[in-house]
Amino acid sequence: MNKENENDTLNREKEYQARKEETSREQTKLLSQIRKRQDRGLKLSKVIAVAECGLLGVLVVVFILLVPMFLKTVHRVEETMDAVDVLVEHAETSLTEVTELARDADKLVNENSEAIAVAIDNFNKVDFDSLNRSISNLAKIMEPIVEIVQILKK
Repeated sequence: MNKENENDTLNREKEYQARKEETSREQTKLLSQIRKRQDRGLKLSKVIAVAECGLLGVLVVVFILLVPMFLKTVHRVEETMDAVDVLVEHAETSLTEVTELARDADKLVNENSEAIAVAIDNFNKVDFDSLNRSISNLAKIMEPIVEIVQILKK
C-alpha cells in the first residue's frame, strides 16, 4: 500500500508539475501578448506625441505669422475709419454750406425779383428802331467832326 501511495503521490506530483508547467506557459504566452499590446500602445503614444508636437509647432508658426498681420489689418481699418470720419465731417460741412448758398441765392432772387421785373419791363419798352436811327444820326453828325479833327492833327 505504501507503494501505491508512493506511486499515487508521484503521479499527483507529476500532474501538478505538468499543470504548473502548462500554467507557466500560458502565463508566459499571456504576458507576451500583454507586452506586445503595450509595445503597440507605446508606439502609438509616441506617434501621437510627435503629431501633437508638430501640430503645436504649426500653430505657433501660424500665430507668429498671422497675429502681426491681423494687428496691422486692424490698425489699417482704424486709420481708414478715421479718414472716413474726417470725410464725413467735410461732407456735412460742404452740405451745410451748399444749403446756405441755396438759401442765399433764393433770398437774392426773391429780394431782387421786383427790380429784375422792372428792368426787364424797361428794357422791353425801349424803342430799338428809334435808338438805331438816333445812333445813325449821331454817326452822320460825327463824320464831319472826325474829318476836322484829322485835318487839325496833320
